[in-house]
Amino acid sequence: MEAVFRCEELCIGYGTKKVAAQISASVMPGEILAILGANGCGKSTFLKTAAGLLPALSGRLYLKEKELSAYSDNERARIVSVLLPGSGHMGHMTCREMVEMGRFPYTGRLGLLGKEDAAIVDMAMEEVHVTELGEADYFGISDGQRQRVRLAAAFAQEPELLMLDEPTVFLDIRYQAEFMRLLKDQCKKKRCSA
Repeated sequence: MEAVFRCEELCIGYGTKKVAAQISASVMPGEILAILGANGCGKSTFLKTAAGLLPALSGRLYLKEKELSAYSDNERARIVSVLLPGSGHMGHMTCREMVEMGRFPYTGRLGLLGKEDAAIVDMAMEEVHVTELGEADYFGISDGQRQRVRLAAAFAQEPELLMLDEPTVFLDIRYQAEFMRLLKDQCKKKRCSA
């Protein structure tokens, strides 16, 4: 079985500033891998680099045994969904529209959703219990609700690999437990890794 993600002797940082080095890891289908460490040790930098959002200073990154750099942005988005804390304000957007953004790697240049896409969005919203927020203004709901909507968008993307940075931030204890259950179920059902 091939790894969904693998890195070898990875050195990460910003510009010439090294944050961490000699990182080697792999994630197999269905696995959940957690990265623990103190604030500022490079956890977020590692995730951004692993997702292709930041360039590696050195080392090698692979998605499904193919170098990360060989994928187009759209190809990579069909394999990896990244959930980072917070998001900028992009004007008025309903929660459903936010979840629909998870389907954009599959919609082509016009970004039009088909019936199958709409069904996947419905299912993702139902799984994360945000269906009732569908028409609510995404920027008018609580931080915890926004985090759940963003998780639904990640599920709607149907990735093989979910990269989550502080995924339970803003969630109360009930939703933290629910989030971890959902993540475990998603990994088991879809052979997705996180």
